[in-house]
Amino acid sequence: MPEAAVDQAAPKAESLVDQLAKSFDQGPEPEPTEPQEAAAEGTEESPVGVGDGLEEVEYEGQTYKVPAPLKEAIIQKGDYTSKTQEVANARRNVELLQDAMKAAQAEQAFTGSIAPELNQLAATEARQKDLIARWNTLSMEDKQEVYLLDKQMQTLQQGINEKRQQFSHEQQRIANELKEKARDVVRKSIPNFTEQVAKDIAEHAITEGYTKQEIDSIWDPRHAKTLWKAMQFDRLQKAAVKAPKPVAVVKPGASNPMPAQVKNDLSLRKAQKSATTSSDKAKAIQARLEASFR
Repeated sequence: MPEAAVDQAAPKAESLVDQLAKSFDQGPEPEPTEPQEAAAEGTEESPVGVGDGLEEVEYEGQTYKVPAPLKEAIIQKGDYTSKTQEVANARRNVELLQDAMKAAQAEQAFTGSIAPELNQLAATEARQKDLIARWNTLSMEDKQEVYLLDKQMQTLQQGINEKRQQFSHEQQRIANELKEKARDVVRKSIPNFTEQVAKDIAEHAITEGYTKQEIDSIWDPRHAKTLWKAMQFDRLQKAAVKAPKPVAVVKPGASNPMPAQVKNDLSLRKAQKSATTSSDKAKAIQARLEASFR
């Protein structure tokens, strides 16, 4: 085979150094800019439905613009949340009434717990009164018993008072807890409830005849909500302005005018009635005929 053919078939391979030098000489390849520009142009020209098909919806006191399907989802979630809150509030109300019932039962239990001491105190007092009624006939031992009975009554009364005081403190603690739970139920039952709203309700109740002591003793949230509704009703009644009854006004030209012929006939009859002689009647008829021809 000729030497030239061998050179054409197998070109000389570049060394590693030559390849590296060539790569440094060429430098980094420029980044493609046209596709980015095209993408930027597509972003500017078609903002993919921004502002199209959006609807307003209120969520937690704020108004937003969202797609219609999302609006329905937000509304459904709001309804579900509202119903869940109503159920939870009703459960709190039931629990509150149950706690109040337990407090009432505790008072009955306390009365039963001190019943033996009360019975013993009553029997001791009756025994002492009987001895005092027969004082002049009593022996020294019986008279000494009168004084002993007096000390027994004092001891019994002191024990009863201590138990009653402890029970009163416990009942006061339970009452405070009930009031706090009731406030929590009322806050979730009355829209936009604040301390000012509570103050307004109390002032309105006072105007309706409640005393401050009665208002302070109210713990049932149903009573508070009823007073709030009464206050709202009275406010609406005061704000409502009774509109005056419209006065019928006769507009000029609204009624049908009387035809001229009818007017002339009425004038003729009136003239004939007022005429006293035949000559006057004739003049009235002549005037009617002349008016007709005119």
